[in-house]
Amino acid sequence: MEKQNFSTTEVKWRDLSDGEIDEFLASFNLIEKLKVLQDNSPNMWRYSEYLYKKYKAELMTSYMNARVTCSQSLGNKKTERNRSICEYYKNAMIDLEIPIPADNICWVLGVFNGLGSV
Repeated sequence: MEKQNFSTTEVKWRDLSDGEIDEFLASFNLIEKLKVLQDNSPNMWRYSEYLYKKYKAELMTSYMNARVTCSQSLGNKKTERNRSICEYYKNAMIDLEIPIPADNICWVLGVFNGLGSV
């Protein structure tokens, strides 16, 4: 399946197998996947709900890792790049109504140079 604006398609979630859902979502970045799944939340069932929660957790993890990395980086503009990606993740989380972890949570759970940092 090719990437498309999901809100205008005739695809019915319940008619897709788990593999077809994975194939459909594969062309989207993390935040687009969350928006597609959120836009279709009234039609969510077990597998799509699982994916939505998985991608929310991945976005939160990416934010925490980038937050820790931007505060502990030295030179090479790594701090600025991670600060910028943190802002991007934060804005996406606000749009998707995902709670933004407090700094003390980021310091405990975030990983320097982990998934989502640059």
